[in-house]
Amino acid sequence: MRMHETRRVDFRFFLDIGGTLFRLFTIPPEDPSVTPEQAKAKTDDFFGHIRWPEARREPRRQPLMHVTPTVDCILLLSGEISWPLDEGDPIPLKPPDAVVQRGTNHWWLDSGKTPALRMAVLVGNK
Repeated sequence: MRMHETRRVDFRFFLDIGGTLFRLFTIPPEDPSVTPEQAKAKTDDFFGHIRWPEARREPRRQPLMHVTPTVDCILLLSGEISWPLDEGDPIPLKPPDAVVQRGTNHWWLDSGKTPALRMAVLVGNK
């Protein structure tokens, strides 16, 4: 007897203007064994998954640099992350640090030894 069947639902990464979404994001620590080819495939997969080509802007610091059409209120629940932006040193974050991400070119780097967990409230603004 089949009790529960799961199906893939069309996943929208970003929201319409005024839409609000609560999400938990886990960021794994960097894996030094990943080759440049594997990193490129991972990056291409990420940008293909979010289905918003405008997200990929200036990747000069790192291929996963991106912008979002949302205002994101983010709270770091566990782990350690760095928040690299277009300029300057990455901003180190530890629990319970919080940031408001407003569409700047950025990415998230787990700078610790364990997965980092972030809670985010995203509000569509573009």
